Amino acid sequence: MTERKTRFEFILKVEGKQASFVNKALLHLKKQCGSYFGALFKTITADNGKEFSGINELLKDTLAIYFTHP
Repeated sequence: MTERKTRFEFILKVEGKQASFVNKALLHLKKQCGSYFGALFKTITADNGKEFSGINELLKDTLAIYFTHP
């Protein structure tokens, strides 16, 4: 993940391209950041790949999720 203004990178190793692996990595990041997660991340913009299909339900109470349009 790349912060838009500063270009600071958060790099997570994901076990595969399935949504379950992406969700697991995002939950791990959320756990590592603790109460700072909401302050660090205001939005996530993802492409329309299947690997991002579950993030809306996973993080909808924490931040805004946007999907790109082709």
